[in-house]
Amino acid sequence: MFESETYEERCWKAEAENARLREELAAAQADAARYRWLRENLDNTEALEELYEYPGDIPTAEEFDAAIDNAMQEEGE
Repeated sequence: MFESETYEERCWKAEAENARLREELAAAQADAARYRWLRENLDNTEALEELYEYPGDIPTAEEFDAAIDNAMQEEGE
């Protein structure tokens, strides 16, 4: 399996895989925080109004995430 690779090559590959996994974990943690915020604020009319008052339509998932992030940040201030 690794016979043709040097130790350094295996190390570089392992480091790259670790970095990729850390990025995936960070993204999953951000998604989990958004989900928890939405779940915890289902009865919080003010927080949900802030979310729905996001400027313009929210046509993409990324923009919806940004709206939730913004509402979470404003709530934390």
